[in-house]
Amino acid sequence: MKLSKPTFVAIYPSLPNQQTLAPVDEVQLVWRQLLEHAVDEYDGTSFVADAAQQTGWNGIVFQPQTTDLGVVVDEILLHNPTLIGISALSFHVPSVYILAEAIKNRKSDVKIIVGGYHATFMPEDFTTLESVDFVYRGAELESFKRFLRDYEKECKTRTSGNPANKIVNPLWTRADRLDLDTVSSQRPSDRKILLSEYQAQDFGIWPKGGFAYLKESSGCPMQCSFCEVPRYLGSEVKIRSIHLVLDEIQSLYQKGIRTIFFEGENFYGKWAIDLVKALEKLEIDMHFGAEIMAAALTPEYIVQLAAGKFVKVAIGIESPVGSDRAYLNKPGAVKVDFDQAFRTLREHGILGFGFRMTGLPSYTNNELWRNEMLVRHAPYDELRLTIFTPMPGTQLGDTWDHTTMPVSSDWGLFDSTRLVYKHPHLSESDIWRSQWREHYLFITSENFRQNRDIMLSKRPELEEGFKKYEAGVMKRLEFLETRI
Repeated sequence: MKLSKPTFVAIYPSLPNQQTLAPVDEVQLVWRQLLEHAVDEYDGTSFVADAAQQTGWNGIVFQPQTTDLGVVVDEILLHNPTLIGISALSFHVPSVYILAEAIKNRKSDVKIIVGGYHATFMPEDFTTLESVDFVYRGAELESFKRFLRDYEKECKTRTSGNPANKIVNPLWTRADRLDLDTVSSQRPSDRKILLSEYQAQDFGIWPKGGFAYLKESSGCPMQCSFCEVPRYLGSEVKIRSIHLVLDEIQSLYQKGIRTIFFEGENFYGKWAIDLVKALEKLEIDMHFGAEIMAAALTPEYIVQLAAGKFVKVAIGIESPVGSDRAYLNKPGAVKVDFDQAFRTLREHGILGFGFRMTGLPSYTNNELWRNEMLVRHAPYDELRLTIFTPMPGTQLGDTWDHTTMPVSSDWGLFDSTRLVYKHPHLSESDIWRSQWREHYLFITSENFRQNRDIMLSKRPELEEGFKKYEAGVMKRLEFLETRI
């Protein structure tokens, strides 16, 4: 008698509009829905489900489509899972608690493993839970594959009452990074994919069509003080073979995807240029976007991006404090002309999306005022502001002085929409007020209107996206008025 394969279900607790299963408040709801038209589901590679497939398991990806906890648990258990994996960012932690307990209450013999960014840096937040059986540290997958291959043995040897015994890959080090080429470009055949004709949820203004993420690289050498990437994914950039990337693009195209955002932390370097040249040769109707630091956006590279069907580039906007970003104000650093980079993008029909974190501990009202003055003449086409959050695994998080700047103990607030610590120089009202002014000065500026009209003359298909974006910013202003 042939034994059936064990089934691994990978769960991403973030809902389409970025709510979570834990209770959410008005701040999260307004912020998450500001620029993000909720989609049924977006497609993206699930590395852990792929790893399960490669080790002889059924690998299934599940993303909740409702906030009804009972329905979510019902749909998960329909797959008759042997092992359930939950990937969690810090602000997902309350959701993991609720979801794991609800699953165990319904099916006590199913095993649950929690992984991802928060589990790597704060595994003790999960090891003490009776509803969580295993905690996986790091992004590297070979250890996870070994765990699955020896699953029955692992279950027997990790049944002691010691919470630390739940940790898989306990000696996680900086060397344990994601090897992208060990990940199959073929998605699990039984995953549910619902294509959206709306705009992509995370980066507001796009052409219409099905949207997907694609992980083409991993890691960043920049060492910015507020970023966890160098520790979690590594400071050495790892890249995926171009033929695997192209194979996945073709596969997504066959499924109806028409826009792909490359998830790598910085899309630059010789490998990126080689990939862009390969994209130029694709004879399919596909649009691309990526995050690229301004210093890498030379006129020559922008020309290549336009030829490679890129329609959007996300750029981190300069912080007024040089120590916040690793590449600014350093000996030998290239002087970055942000204005020229955005102008050149627009000239070639590529929308420039500027994003910045405000309220860093080094900020005073002088820095807030400086940002507000700059935004009047901002060269970018779209703006996103978040509030600094001292995440675990970041330089600032590791050296945090909890005595003088106490931090909230509620991980559910760590979503970059609220001030979660006592700022040394600014009140929460100062930060809300500055965000209101930046949004207002940006969206009402003549500069924004002129840039928008230039962009639409080159890409009229973005008109609906701009309308939704402007309406969303006005809603944000109305909400911020209630917080000041």
